Amino acid sequence: MDASSQAAAPSMQHPPATIKRMWQSSFMLSALILVVSLVYSLLYYGSWALLSLNQAVGVTAALMIGISYAMSGMAYYFDFLDEKVAYRKYYGLVGLLFAFAYAYGLFFLDPDRYFYGFFSNLGSADFILGILAMIILAGMVVISTPQGIRAIGAQNWRLGLRAGYLASALFVARAVVVWGGEWKTWVHQGYWFFPPSMLVATVFTVVVILFRGSIFVARELRKASKST
Repeated sequence: MDASSQAAAPSMQHPPATIKRMWQSSFMLSALILVVSLVYSLLYYGSWALLSLNQAVGVTAALMIGISYAMSGMAYYFDFLDEKVAYRKYYGLVGLLFAFAYAYGLFFLDPDRYFYGFFSNLGSADFILGILAMIILAGMVVISTPQGIRAIGAQNWRLGLRAGYLASALFVARAVVVWGGEWKTWVHQGYWFFPPSMLVATVFTVVVILFRGSIFVARELRKASKST
């Protein structure tokens, strides 16, 4: 869902067969991640429950969105991956679908808080962080439509997609708020070889954000070397 400076123009249209293949690839990858996450949850908790199932959906969302963001960076460093950059949009969209599914699952996971008590808890940190992140991602989908790109222009479109990293940072902050207690318990228990799945997804997201930052540093260093 992010675009590198070397990405193709947004007006470029792919053949229907190519678009179908990219959608299929995205759903196949997300299905694989979901299955692995479910197995991981079973091994970690010892059984499946609504909590572990919803966590697996959340992990899938985080990894799909993170992979989407990372693909532009990978193409920046490795030219042979340029042709795969087009997949990032579809990976990100599928990740967003899983993110909405995760949010929807919260209604059943804790209805007193997320359904009946939605408005009374609207000012809490996890609500604010999660809602802001989802609004940003939804906005990115809107501006990525042909109509949205024409309305704001290609340059503003690319700048707008960078807001996705802010959404990722908000998701990281929310994860710390919601799962921080479980992570502390895990650290104190000393089971370093088997971290909570949400911690794995959060660390991956942080790495992706730092990876994107490395591109900015690399560009500035390149400019500095050319000017000397």
